[in-house]
Amino acid sequence: MKVLLRFRVFPLILAVSIISLFSCTTVSFKTESLETGNLLPPEAFFPGWKFAAEGLEVLSYSTDNPKFHISAVRIDLSLPERQIIVSRGIHPLSEGDSGKNNFISRSIEQFIRSEKLLVAINTTPFKEYRLFPGSRQTAVGMVISNGVPYSLNSKYDALLFTKERRGGFKSPPFYLSDNVSELVGGFFIILKDGKETTLPSPRAARSLAGSSDNGKILILAAIDGPDTRTGSGATFIESAEWLLALGSDNGILLDGGGSSILAIRSKSDNRITILNKPDGGLFSFFQRNVPVFLGVR
Repeated sequence: MKVLLRFRVFPLILAVSIISLFSCTTVSFKTESLETGNLLPPEAFFPGWKFAAEGLEVLSYSTDNPKFHISAVRIDLSLPERQIIVSRGIHPLSEGDSGKNNFISRSIEQFIRSEKLLVAINTTPFKEYRLFPGSRQTAVGMVISNGVPYSLNSKYDALLFTKERRGGFKSPPFYLSDNVSELVGGFFIILKDGKETTLPSPRAARSLAGSSDNGKILILAAIDGPDTRTGSGATFIESAEWLLALGSDNGILLDGGGSSILAIRSKSDNRITILNKPDGGLFSFFQRNVPVFLGVR
């Protein structure tokens, strides 16, 4: 009887684990907050940026009660040696092409090493979940890399960079412009001209991008989610407040949940460090393979 029970329980545990691993990355669209407590930046918060490379600084901030952790990187885009890189698709899009399955899934380490980057973050949501790297995926959002379009889905807002090396944010509809060098879709613009532009929401792991100084400064951040031992996630409003506290004037919510990941590579020894704790539930030690990253060289 004990043996039979064991064989019945094991498939149940396996099923729950698989559901946890493949839980949806798309942020919830509910408007009520599912948790109470204040996870906003303290009034006396002063970002403790630390030098990582020329024009690149890193921050890590955490609290135990309430449980919270945010990692961030600040990049000075005015320096000529700093360059924005966006994942390229399998082929450029022609007129009428949907861009379905036009990206190859991979880990953030694979992206950093292949492009010789210093830092990278996940960006657009996507349709197909892939357990192993190398499979095809469809980006849900606009993707332009080096002026070439690889996804023309314009459902959500986007983060863009001009040829003058300035970051900005835009809502659909999008029009291809000769002045746009890189563009990646996220979810929603949550901070505009220093003011929140979002609604209450449940807490979850978040990936964020912000800008300041007329787009010369780019800030990338990741907030650990409730399925980790280090964080409780953040609402849309809390995410906007943290971007503001980190010095952003404008900002966007990127894909979050189990896809949220921010990493940096050391120039001295080429070691790649994951700055946040990926929110994968029972499988938090696994990274989720995603189609599109934003990186800085």
